[in-house]
Amino acid sequence: MSRQATLIVGGYGGVGAALADALAEQEPKTLLLRSRRAQSAVTANSEGAEHALALDLRDTRQYADFAAAVKARLAAADATLTRLLIASGILQTAAQRPERGLRELDAAAFHELMTVDALGPLLVVQALLPLLPRREASHIAVLSARVGSIGDNRLGGWYSYRCAKAALNQGFVTLSRELARGHKHCQVTLLHPGTVDTALAAPFRDSVPDDSLQTPAQSAAHLLAVMQAREAAEPGIAYLDWAGKPIPW
Repeated sequence: MSRQATLIVGGYGGVGAALADALAEQEPKTLLLRSRRAQSAVTANSEGAEHALALDLRDTRQYADFAAAVKARLAAADATLTRLLIASGILQTAAQRPERGLRELDAAAFHELMTVDALGPLLVVQALLPLLPRREASHIAVLSARVGSIGDNRLGGWYSYRCAKAALNQGFVTLSRELARGHKHCQVTLLHPGTVDTALAAPFRDSVPDDSLQTPAQSAAHLLAVMQAREAAEPGIAYLDWAGKPIPW
């Protein structure tokens, strides 16, 4: 039987890197593959950086080459991709912070967040779906956010990020219906990691109470526990927070 493999898209970011570290410790026999943006600054001495799979979610021309590279890595290791974890995403652009009101809505920023946060993960699955087993258990997990919940939207604001995460959720609900026909043993989990002390949350650090802020390692441990609980359940889709509690769609 071939070795099992986990691929973390965005595996060198804050939460993604912490998830990779936790998986390497908890599941040392699992082949761990990680991707990063080709332009991102990963130091030459970062463990495994020279073997990182490059993918910029903004560039649709890269997906086919990315899938081919993943396939080659799996074949070389005699491994099967059984867990795909998409931990990439952006909260704001270089020119635009999350909108406090409609007057701040910017078309370019909106399109960029929709591309990276909503479309990109679906294109990742589209490219890699042929590598997932049809008759064995598998798991697709994606970092979403509580602010993507329509039912839980009490404060308003953050138009681009809210819309992108809501679109992400809808896209993966739709995907789960398709997987139920062709990949009946595949779990789909949308995960809210909480507020994590990473570069993504740094601009808002002062407004977050210390007892509500998690380190990347803490968040990764919680998320892995949620994922592992899901993998022991019947296949389907769930939208859960870091503690495993359901979030309203």
